[in-house]
Amino acid sequence: MSENLRMQYLEEQYETLTTLGEQDTGRVFLVKDRRSGKIAVKKYVSAEAAVLYESLRSIKNRYMAKVYEIAADGQNGIVIEEYINGVTLGKLLWVHLYDFFRLRHARSVHKFGGNIFRGIACDSLLCMDGTADCR
Repeated sequence: MSENLRMQYLEEQYETLTTLGEQDTGRVFLVKDRRSGKIAVKKYVSAEAAVLYESLRSIKNRYMAKVYEIAADGQNGIVIEEYINGVTLGKLLWVHLYDFFRLRHARSVHKFGGNIFRGIACDSLLCMDGTADCR
């Protein structure tokens, strides 16, 4: 199958559900496979990036999204990969940095577990069970 036909096939096979974002390398969408109903991620990338994804396809690692399908013509590419539900590390850090500065500058008296603290020191915050839910 020619690469143009392959790209057209991927366009038709995956229904766009929502936009996940834009990166320097291209746009990213949450999609649904029309055959299986499986949720995935569709990325529009450069042809050079598609070649890199082709090499990633053979790597089996539980910490990386699986690359399902790739197509590229001379200039553009489409990558279909596993959808992993979660929050990016960048967003997680941003949220917690905001909390850090907000708490750092708190001037009021806080009740916590029956004890009274004036301001909350960062050393008293714990991130629990891998969720980065700081308490």
